[in-house]
Amino acid sequence: MHSVEIKKMHGFTLLEIVIVLIILLIIGSILALFWPGKSIELRSQTEQLAQDIRYTQSLCVSRNARYRLVFNLSPPGYHLTNPQGNPIIHPAHPQSTTITFSSGIHYGLIQPPASYVTFNGRGIPYIFSTTEQKLTTTLLITLTDGAVTRTIQITPKTGYVLVT
Repeated sequence: MHSVEIKKMHGFTLLEIVIVLIILLIIGSILALFWPGKSIELRSQTEQLAQDIRYTQSLCVSRNARYRLVFNLSPPGYHLTNPQGNPIIHPAHPQSTTITFSSGIHYGLIQPPASYVTFNGRGIPYIFSTTEQKLTTTLLITLTDGAVTRTIQITPKTGYVLVT
């Protein structure tokens, strides 16, 4: 008697490959929703704004003049002005006077309402809403990107800038 040897092929069936691909797509979709890209960009923009507020305070103290950081609501961003109100070139962005936030990032809240912040020669913060006035409560500047929020606080009297 001759025995017929059947060689079994090893490999994956088309169905198994399709199931694995579907599982990978589901996992990839879930990871994309929670990927920290937006929060990293928001953190970066918030830190840059906080540094520019500190830079404005430094200009005011070192030159004993009222430089301003003006909040732009549309498009969301800000720019620096000299004491005469003319925009100045941003030192980190020499090609522009205006810093525009990345897509999706905007001001959530500026409390108390203010269109700009400035400092006197001793570093004490002032804000402008309808008139320029000394800051009497902590200024909160909130930046948002969807559900993610970061806040900058400027304290009265000292102008200390804190990011939370």
